[in-house]
Amino acid sequence: MDASERVGRGQGEETAGGSGRSGGVARIALVLGTALSVVAGLECAPSRHASVKPDAPLIVAEERPRFPRSPHANPRWSWPGMAHFQSTYEEADRRAKPIRLAHGLLVKDVDGEHAEVEDVVLSIEREAESDVHELQVEFAATDEAYDQARFWNRSGWKLVTGSMERAAAGVPLVFERGTSRIRIEPTYVSSEGRIPMEALDAWSYVAALLSSDPPVYDNARATFEEDAGEKIAAARAAGDKEKALSYYRVWRPMGRCSMDSRPAQVAREYAELCYEMGKLGCFLQLQLRIMGDQFDRVAYSSYGEASHATEAERLTETGLDVDTFLLGLVLRFGGVSREGELGGYRLVRSIKESGHKAPIAARLSAWAKDGTFDEYSRLTATQILALLEEDAALADEEALSEIARLWLARHRAKK
Repeated sequence: MDASERVGRGQGEETAGGSGRSGGVARIALVLGTALSVVAGLECAPSRHASVKPDAPLIVAEERPRFPRSPHANPRWSWPGMAHFQSTYEEADRRAKPIRLAHGLLVKDVDGEHAEVEDVVLSIEREAESDVHELQVEFAATDEAYDQARFWNRSGWKLVTGSMERAAAGVPLVFERGTSRIRIEPTYVSSEGRIPMEALDAWSYVAALLSSDPPVYDNARATFEEDAGEKIAAARAAGDKEKALSYYRVWRPMGRCSMDSRPAQVAREYAELCYEMGKLGCFLQLQLRIMGDQFDRVAYSSYGEASHATEAERLTETGLDVDTFLLGLVLRFGGVSREGELGGYRLVRSIKESGHKAPIAARLSAWAKDGTFDEYSRLTATQILALLEEDAALADEEALSEIARLWLARHRAKK
């Protein structure tokens, strides 16, 4: 599965891993679900691996205004130019749309399964460069209701009846995907809201940095064969870094169980090669996969996920504005896509392990209480704060959005 695949907020699933938004996948989005179920009998001990930290000089980025400028001293990275950040921002400014939320009765006829579930919150996102939508059951009244309401095929839903404008007045929305149908009879629909420049800037900062190098994996030529490791070692020994890079692009080792850290170890070695070669986008794409634990394994479990470190402290070695980068990972908008996303729990861990929790929590608190910000982003900010256990930042509940208050009450009731 791809890195951008998302799962339900607070109930159900967790991101299982993979690369960006290729092959028709959704994002990740931010999701605050519980971990995927354990595949019984497949646990094993994690691989031993010490992270290698090159001792080459590190750049220090200038203080960043709306768009970052290249550092005066750049001994390592091929740093993206101002024009790249500018064009990424302008593209997002043209295309990005807030994700809408609808609360009400959901009627599901998907893959032969019929269910009618009250009190469901559904997110509705226009897919990038498309007239179809991504639908996601964000949460429901109970875990049981969430399990009844959720569905796996989230992308490619066409709106066949109703409109978002009329839905705000209670008119039902009907989406179809092949022979499947989703109907939502809303009692509440979030307004379109706005995307503040600060938020779009943070989103674009991540997108520009990640896209400064080609995608790190060639999915069309992916191989699990271990002889790729021998070829990489031979190429490195011969000093041919480009050849080693070409082998890494197709090698996707499969983890033997949820505890197996071999896939992450290989990704870290690949990232170190990008580091040596000054490929910042390549390094960051792989860093996000490590932070998100987005690797192929024959089994997944919450126990296995907890054993895999995010290594988020490595971000500070790049010269990035780490606060803006992590805040950009919190955000998600319709109509645009980018190379990397993180699932909610791994993002929370990354924020904690980066050492930047305090300033990020302060910005999230401001966003959660900003009545002009789109409601999906306010909900996301509330959820991240709750999982960061920043209770003081959520003390003024009346300042939160309606859907965020609903989610927070259910989250606290489950604790």
